[in-house]
Amino acid sequence: MKFYSCIIVSLLFPILLIAQDYHVAAYYYPWYGKRHWNAGYWRQQLQPPQAPLLGEYSSKSKKVIQQHLEWSAEYGIDSWICSWWGQGKYTDRVLKRKVLPEMEKTSTKMALFYESEGILGMERGRIMLDSVAIHQLGEDIRYMSKHYFPSKSYLKIGNRPVLFFYLTRAFVGRIDETFKHIRQVAKEEGYDIFLVGDEVFWQRPNIHHIRLLDAVTPYNMHGPGQYAGYPAQTGFLDDVRKQYYKYEYVAKRYNRAFIPNAFPGFNDQGVRPEARHYAIPPKLSVDDEIGSTFRAYLELSSEFADSQLNMITITSFNEWHEDTQIEPSMQIDSKEKTSSSSSQMTTSTHSIPPFYPSYGFIYLDLIKAVF
Repeated sequence: MKFYSCIIVSLLFPILLIAQDYHVAAYYYPWYGKRHWNAGYWRQQLQPPQAPLLGEYSSKSKKVIQQHLEWSAEYGIDSWICSWWGQGKYTDRVLKRKVLPEMEKTSTKMALFYESEGILGMERGRIMLDSVAIHQLGEDIRYMSKHYFPSKSYLKIGNRPVLFFYLTRAFVGRIDETFKHIRQVAKEEGYDIFLVGDEVFWQRPNIHHIRLLDAVTPYNMHGPGQYAGYPAQTGFLDDVRKQYYKYEYVAKRYNRAFIPNAFPGFNDQGVRPEARHYAIPPKLSVDDEIGSTFRAYLELSSEFADSQLNMITITSFNEWHEDTQIEPSMQIDSKEKTSSSSSQMTTSTHSIPPFYPSYGFIYLDLIKAVF
C-alpha cells in the first residue's frame, strides 16, 4: 500500500504522493505499561476477557514494536500518528528511544500527534492560546525539529514534516499569532512544517482555523447523543457523510486538504464509566457481522480521500481504553458467547448490547480488503 510517484501540484500546496492506492495512517498510542492497562478498557471487563493478542504489553517492548510494524506492513498501514504528550514524558521517551530505531528499519513512517488538551490545558471545552501556550508550542516545535523531523522515518509531504494537532477546533485566543510562531520556529530550524488540525466535528466549519492549517481531519466523530446505538438505526454514518461534504467543500475552496477518518466503534465504559458516554457498536445492527461498522466507515471515507494527498486516517491502532483499536485481539471461540459481567451496562441514553464478539484479525483484514 505504498505510493509509486511523488508529484508537487503547486508551490502553495506541495503534495505527498499520488498513486492508485491510499495512504493509510493509524493513530498509535505508545503509553502502555501497568498503569495504563490498570486504568481499564471495555474488553477487559467481558466474560471471558478479550485482551490484546500480545497480552497487556509494555510499549517499550522491542518485540511488541516489531510485531506492530510487521502487522502494519502486512495489512497496509503506511504510517503511525503517534500520541505525544510533551518533552521528556513517557510517550516521548518510548518514541525516541524505542519506536524510531525500529521504525527506521522498515518503510513505515511516523507523524507526531500533539496532545493539545494534555499539554496546554483545557477549560470549559476551550484551549486558550495565550503567551504561555505560544511559548510552549514554540519550544515543542524546536524540540521536534531536533529529535524527530530529521529521521528518515518521519512522515513528510513534499519534504515538509507532518504534525497532527488534537482538538484545534477548541483553540481560542491568539490563534493567528500562534500558528505564525509555530511556522517561524520550524523555519528557523530548517523545516517548513505541514500542519493537520483536528477540526472536523459536528459544528460548522471554522474557516478562520482551516485557512491557518494545511489540512483538516476528524479524530473521532463520536459526539451527539442521538447516535447512541447501532449505526444502521441511528443514521450515524449518513450524517458523518454530510459533515464530510461540508468540510471537504470548505477545505477545497481554500486550497487545503481534507483527510477523512474511520473507526471500528467506540466504547469508553471501561475507563471512564462516570462519564456515561454512549457506545457505537462494532456492528451496524444487531444482526450484522462483527466489523460491519468498520467496513462501512472505511468505504465511506474512501469516497472523500483527497485526490492530492490520497490519505485516510484510522482511529486507532491501539487505543484500547475507547475500544477504537484495530490491533488484533485474542480470539474467543465463535461458539462461546462473550458477554459483559452483567446483562447490560446502562447509560443515560442507551443500553450497551450484552454481547461483544471478539474480532481477532478482522479489522486488519478489512483494511487490506477495502484498500
